[in-house]
Amino acid sequence: MRVGDLAHGRSGDKGDTCNVGLVAYTDEGYRVLLREVTPERVAEHFGDLVLGTVTRYELPGIRSLNFVLTGALDGGGTMSLRSDHLGKVMYTWLLRMEIDGSSDQASVPVATSDSPVRVTRRGGLAVVTLARPATRNALDESMARALLAAVEEACADPTARAVAIAADGPAFCAGGDLRAMTAARAGGGQAAYTWAQPIVDLHRLALRADKPLIALVDGPAYAGGMGLAGLCDIVIATEAARFAMPEVKVGLFPMIIVAHLSRSLPRKLLLDLMLTGRDLDAETALRVGFVNRVVPDAEGLWAAADEYAAWFAATGPEAVRLGRRAFTLLSDLPAGQALDAAQFLNVPFFLGRELAEGTDAFVSGRAPDWVSGSDG
Repeated sequence: MRVGDLAHGRSGDKGDTCNVGLVAYTDEGYRVLLREVTPERVAEHFGDLVLGTVTRYELPGIRSLNFVLTGALDGGGTMSLRSDHLGKVMYTWLLRMEIDGSSDQASVPVATSDSPVRVTRRGGLAVVTLARPATRNALDESMARALLAAVEEACADPTARAVAIAADGPAFCAGGDLRAMTAARAGGGQAAYTWAQPIVDLHRLALRADKPLIALVDGPAYAGGMGLAGLCDIVIATEAARFAMPEVKVGLFPMIIVAHLSRSLPRKLLLDLMLTGRDLDAETALRVGFVNRVVPDAEGLWAAADEYAAWFAATGPEAVRLGRRAFTLLSDLPAGQALDAAQFLNVPFFLGRELAEGTDAFVSGRAPDWVSGSDG
């Protein structure tokens, strides 16, 4: 049996690495993949195509395995895998890997208790939960890479209409792990540059994501945790939420998260927060436009998440996909150029099938059938 008999594949470029993902068709197939498709066997299967290490991340909530390959394509993965057809070559080759397809449900658990993230579903909402409350969900390399892989897979799932990021424990996210920063400092300039790569890649993914991203913040969201909220389109917070960038208090500056937060907060307020390290409570964050809604507690948080999920479920998925990407582009252009570009970017909506389905449904007084009426 081949891997492709049990799963379909996905690929992507991640800085100096590439990601190859497998999504099993069934729970039983996922158990077989967990047992058979180990990092060692994947490295052996790719041979000279991957010169560096192979790291595996497990996403049981969506029956997925994600493999981070360093030194792919003779070290040229960064440039080469931006070409979609070459990325497909990588995962197609993995799908050809021969495995023992016999079922052995007792041999490998579907979920592991030490997974840094957990992926679940609430109808059309894919929920990626930071699951290391003991560390206040600090973003070390393991957490950051697992979060990146989970969000990427959730965004690629055609049955998910939106992706939420939530957290276990009393804190949403404490930001970058100080122990990892200390190790990077000891490793010299190259280590200091590359330690944050998965976090940078997550921010890049947010720019091009096909689906709305929702942050569900219950408790402190500090440093990179505030950046994690800021890269989302919708931020729902409980009254216990607080937002801060205290990096200057330990001799750092919140460099990576400037890209998203400068588009989420007024300039002078953002500089105030970055240069002082002081925090914002949830109501203040709502008043300045960083937070979309404040709710009393966790129960209210999930009720609001379900409400947004229902709203997104009623929209055309292709309209949301194209519209979100167009907004990212247009909002960074001068007004005149944005108008010129918008005229061209409007054309795909008129040529696609969703507009015809949506208008017909409106005239007929029925709900749109986006599954068969979209462009897929």
